[in-house]
Amino acid sequence: MSIHIMDSNMTMDLFRTEGLINKIHELYNQKVGPISPPINTEILCRIVAEIKGIIITTEPDNKASVFNEGLRLPIPGGFMIRYGTMNKNLLKFNEVKIRETICHELAHILFDDCDDERFLHDVARQLLLPASIVENKYEDKILMYPNNLIQVIKELSREFKVAIMLMVRRLTEDLSLLKDSTVTFWKYNGEMDSQIPYNHDSKLAPELKGYLPKYWRDKVLKEAWNGVVSNVALKGYSFFESHSAIEIKGKRRTDGKKKIISFKVQSSPLYDASKNQQFRLEGGFEPVPRILSIERFDLKFIENEMMLSHATYVDRTVST
Repeated sequence: MSIHIMDSNMTMDLFRTEGLINKIHELYNQKVGPISPPINTEILCRIVAEIKGIIITTEPDNKASVFNEGLRLPIPGGFMIRYGTMNKNLLKFNEVKIRETICHELAHILFDDCDDERFLHDVARQLLLPASIVENKYEDKILMYPNNLIQVIKELSREFKVAIMLMVRRLTEDLSLLKDSTVTFWKYNGEMDSQIPYNHDSKLAPELKGYLPKYWRDKVLKEAWNGVVSNVALKGYSFFESHSAIEIKGKRRTDGKKKIISFKVQSSPLYDASKNQQFRLEGGFEPVPRILSIERFDLKFIENEMMLSHATYVDRTVST
């Protein structure tokens, strides 16, 4: 089988890989019938091997891994993907982590002249999460949990057997399915009287980037953490959505307009509080628990608005 793989100058643009990823999923469909989650990584290995005209095998590495979670080892006619099964602290990687590792190494094999790790992680994410299947499942879950986006994300992660972070990036950055929301991962060290540093910037759809440039995302994050603290104080570690909207106002412009952002916060832990255990589909274990929050914005058109760079500037808000 021969499929053209784009040159290194083209690989930096994830959208240019769409045709190749779609072809891989078409071949997957031919081998197993209509795709249903989770994607079988062994079949993906066979398909990539056919595309590249090589042999690809996989093998677990049962030694503790300090730096590498996966390796590509040359073998006659191809590669062996050796994936780690435990970290340096002898904590076992779960199936979710192993699946992501294998697909990341497949991305290396597909684009063997690319050293952009972020791009290769993006390819691995696309391999594990076919766009049309994710979109259909998302719509199903929204009908089941119309007011609980966090539960939708957790259920999708379980069904596709991927880490929550992976699913969030697919829903926001790739597919723009959360056009009115940002998703934030927080670290919690047990002190609720101060803002906890977050380990990643919020994930958001491209449509929100104009509405929320980094300056405003930072302001939102500061207020969102206060909402998360309130949620935990009121409801403990169960899912909770703040009842009242959080409102942030910008400085009044010379033309008399002022930017006002209004949003509500949903939050939930990513671990089982009763067992003090990290939520397993997060991909691994960490010494501190993490909290997931979703900031859902009110993007309705309101009176006296003026659009500048996709941001809304208003004289006053209208109650919802």
